Amino acid sequence: MNYQTANIKILPNSDKLPFVEYYNSLTNSKYVKKGEFTVRGYLLDQISEITGKKVSTLRRWITGEVTPSYLEQQAIADLLDSDMYILWPNKK
Repeated sequence: MNYQTANIKILPNSDKLPFVEYYNSLTNSKYVKKGEFTVRGYLLDQISEITGKKVSTLRRWITGEVTPSYLEQQAIADLLDSDMYILWPNKK
């Protein structure tokens, strides 16, 4: 991890957005130096680390194609300082 990546902070979901909307609300610079993360990239890296899932799986969660398991949703909600029922409102 380089210096700039270490300064990236995961923002809490204070607007109480569903996961897809929260992700899309994050800034995403297309031009970063090799080895550095965008805010979105850093979030995906952190979620991948806590869930043990590949980024390709996370991208399917973002598109809504697949829904994470209950435990994965809870881990992501904890990371974002949010509630899993806010992040995934269609969950029953």
